[in-house]
Amino acid sequence: MEVGDFGGVIKSIVPEDYEKPGDYRDGEGFLVCGNCHTRKETLFYMPAIGKAPAEVIKVPCACECENKAWEERHAQQLMRERKLYIEQLRREGMMDVLRTWDTFENDDDRNPEATLLCAQYVEKWDEMLRDNIGILFTGGVGTGKTFYAGCIANALTEKLVSVGATSLPKMINKLQTFPEERARALDALQRYEFLVLDDLGVERDTSYAAEQTYLIIDTRYRANKPLIITTNLSVRELETPQNLTQERIYDRILEMCPLVVELTGKSRRRQNIAVKQQKALEQLWWDKNEV
Repeated sequence: MEVGDFGGVIKSIVPEDYEKPGDYRDGEGFLVCGNCHTRKETLFYMPAIGKAPAEVIKVPCACECENKAWEERHAQQLMRERKLYIEQLRREGMMDVLRTWDTFENDDDRNPEATLLCAQYVEKWDEMLRDNIGILFTGGVGTGKTFYAGCIANALTEKLVSVGATSLPKMINKLQTFPEERARALDALQRYEFLVLDDLGVERDTSYAAEQTYLIIDTRYRANKPLIITTNLSVRELETPQNLTQERIYDRILEMCPLVVELTGKSRRRQNIAVKQQKALEQLWWDKNEV
């Protein structure tokens, strides 16, 4: 093969099975796919190099069905990589309080305004992240605080956002362990783009817990990233702290979480117990009135 024989080079690298059964040549001599009837060859201008004159040669190209097949394979590969990355995010995240079934699809529509706000928060995540806007969920036991926080966290994980979700009592316990574990816990508070801290209120028990809670909240505050807090405390209790430490904590939280969602009503857990009890009785063929 002579120097400059680019046509020969092209021919040498074309697979032998490039021309498949059913393919044909059109009136201009181009190879056409027998399936989608689009060209599998196109013209390519080769400039003059050395003694080799300029020439226009036919080179292989993908027909429409080959392009479509490649796009489908590429999309499937991206989906596989996306799923693997989501699983990696879940493994690496502090997921103590994150339940996979806490999703908008499983919402019982008891509080449509809260649902809409949470869904919009996910939809507008880029803006929420940019402006460092968090949410404070308050309400009694079983009113859905952790559920709504989980809905947001799971939806953001699907969008490939790094999510951490843990409870304040567990985080406080981590800060009491070895220095290495304590350092990892504090690093996690800053690393995740989105963080859920469940069960604010334990800091009221002891001065030590209060100081550790302030350290946790302040660490996240300095990271300048969104935070969700859930608590049984009322907004009034948060706005009227009983001492300086509480004031420092609550002041930080109210600044970081300007969106406040107060959840009321009967405990979902108690209602779920009644539903599960009825299902169990039906499955066991028992009449509830006879039990």
